[in-house]
Amino acid sequence: MSWADIGKRLRPLAQPVTYLGIAMLVAIYCALAYLIADDRREAYREAERQGSDLVRIFEKSYSHVFKSLDFSLLFLRKSYEWNTSTFRLSDWMHDPAIRNTLSFDFVMIGADGRIVDSTISKSIIGADRSQFEGFRVHAESAADQLFIGKPHRMRLTGRWAIALTRRLTAADGSFAGVIGTFLDPAELARYLGAIDLRPGGQFALLGFDGTVRTRVLNGEIDWKSIGQQFPPRSMAVTYARQTKSGHFWNIPGLVDHDRRLVSFQVLEAFPLIALVSISDAEVFRSANDHARVYWIAALLLTAGVLVAIGMGAMHERRLIAAT
Repeated sequence: MSWADIGKRLRPLAQPVTYLGIAMLVAIYCALAYLIADDRREAYREAERQGSDLVRIFEKSYSHVFKSLDFSLLFLRKSYEWNTSTFRLSDWMHDPAIRNTLSFDFVMIGADGRIVDSTISKSIIGADRSQFEGFRVHAESAADQLFIGKPHRMRLTGRWAIALTRRLTAADGSFAGVIGTFLDPAELARYLGAIDLRPGGQFALLGFDGTVRTRVLNGEIDWKSIGQQFPPRSMAVTYARQTKSGHFWNIPGLVDHDRRLVSFQVLEAFPLIALVSISDAEVFRSANDHARVYWIAALLLTAGVLVAIGMGAMHERRLIAAT
């Protein structure tokens, strides 16, 4: 077919209806692109707002938990300092102000690193815990602060635990050992597990050391993530070191394979980061639903415009044939 033949076939399209139809198609798809982009922007802003609200709830709740447990340790430490000769941890275990569902056992370690008292079992008294992280951090520093350890399995029971320890100081100011309690990661997760994070939502508690203290996915504790070590320059830790709160998109594959919008907030007075994440699919669910409606409308309008252009071309072809 020659260019002349092609020109003759296309000649009926060179008429006002065609030009108007093309202009309408451009307008339709520009409007389509704008509506889809605007819906996605609004969905993202809404997810940010929801994430900020939720992560503040988690931050306040977790801060309350650790302050409460720290209060118990400070109270026991003060009681020990008042009467070191007769103090026994077991005397306080039925006091509801000291023991609760979150902390399940207490321990005291002497300055030599050996256990001197425990509510876990009397059989471990005298055991060497000088290499225990919760002991070393206080033995090597005079700072009086709560230490929150990494999740670990207890040697005697095999139970997962997060150790919280405080420094014991002798009358002359020298190091006298540590007093500590153990926090159950599962109880820590259940403490906030009833909050609805939408399908695929998750929340977690991460230390500045990059270790996951607890993580809940779809309302269930994710045991395989407990104690998992993030890379030193992971996005959550990096951003948390720069600012107390914010949002970022995660890197799929680091913890799971979903792309997520992560909201974070550093806990008040503790080196921990509360994280709430919503999956990409859930963030843009309503926007994607709207986009499908927009596409259907655009395609119907496109079909109408094409029919009009076709009818105009047929009319033009008849006029050409007549002349």
